[in-house]
Amino acid sequence: MPPKKKKKESKISKAKAAQGVTKLVVDKTFGMKNKNKSSKIKKFIQEQQNNQKQKAGLLKHGQTQDAADAERRRLKKEKAKRDKEMLQLLGPAGAKAMANAKAAKKAEKEKKRKEIEAAEAENERQRALDFMIPITTLDSAKECESKKMLPRVVAQFTFRDAMTTPQKDGSLHLYVKLEDGSTKYPMWLILKGDLAKTWGNFYKKDQVLDIRNIMAIVRSDKGLSRTVFLEQVLEKTEKFEMTEIAIATKSLTEHLLAEKKSREELRAKGGIPIEELIEEERGQLGMGGTPVTKDLFFEWLAVRKKRREKEAKDNAEKSNAVAVKGGEKKKIRGRELYMSNASLFKDDESAMAEKLKGKTLSDDEEEDVSEDAQLAASLADVKVDVDLFAGEDL
Repeated sequence: MPPKKKKKESKISKAKAAQGVTKLVVDKTFGMKNKNKSSKIKKFIQEQQNNQKQKAGLLKHGQTQDAADAERRRLKKEKAKRDKEMLQLLGPAGAKAMANAKAAKKAEKEKKRKEIEAAEAENERQRALDFMIPITTLDSAKECESKKMLPRVVAQFTFRDAMTTPQKDGSLHLYVKLEDGSTKYPMWLILKGDLAKTWGNFYKKDQVLDIRNIMAIVRSDKGLSRTVFLEQVLEKTEKFEMTEIAIATKSLTEHLLAEKKSREELRAKGGIPIEELIEEERGQLGMGGTPVTKDLFFEWLAVRKKRREKEAKDNAEKSNAVAVKGGEKKKIRGRELYMSNASLFKDDESAMAEKLKGKTLSDDEEEDVSEDAQLAASLADVKVDVDLFAGEDL
């Protein structure tokens, strides 16, 4: 007995399955009494199932499962009727050609499906290979004490010197900046030999590079203080492997750019510890400088205090001085003097109290009367020429 053919899955169900839409319907009638006997309960259950399928997109809005099944059967009958009429019109040869076309179309779909599956499998395999070797971030590389071999660094190439730098031994070095978001400031990569001359022919700005077997070494170069550089290893030895540089794969590039963006956003929000920020800034200081000790620090504080006192004294003298302009003396206004040195102005709250001490209202009235008497006595000796007021109504 031949095996039964599997029921063909509809296009709608395939599309929803591809989108990850679940077809499981939650049983909201659990525990209902007589739910398998009562027609009302069965109708309620059917309505609940239809509502859930409509929300999941398995049914059209307002459509029931019975209506959807009926619509599917009707379309199937109509298609069978059209195919039968087409076969009668085309004859045996046309029917064979139609069948071959259908088979070819089906084979083409199957071929595409297999190609997609093979590509996805290859991507998974490549992704596993990409992250098989651990990646050292640039902030970890900067913790090197003297010299250290790093198995792998993945970073974005953002800048290069315009020219190579000749060394004392006659070799040429090219300095390239790398970024991965783990540090605020980029890290210098030192290239040597032929690669230093032909770097621009192979690699372009903003490309993500996959660097294997690179040397982290402490140097004082590029005007920076004692800091860490990445340096190319030209030859394989018993202790070190030769450096290999390649353009990163798609998955590595996407991973690095996403990590860089997230780290930069974290840095902008102040999520980086203050100790790391101080170390980053210290690494960008120039060569030289005096180490800070306790005695030097207090000596610097004393010098700064004297300097500030002298500046305050000079400002006070300038405020009290008279500016000479156009041969005329121009005094500084009180407001200008107050704005330049407010310490010169002091409020004496006890001055008015001292002036009025021991006085009463009657004392003030007596003072007013005595002042009027003095004025009348002084005017008594004044002689007035009456003829000057002739004709005036006095």
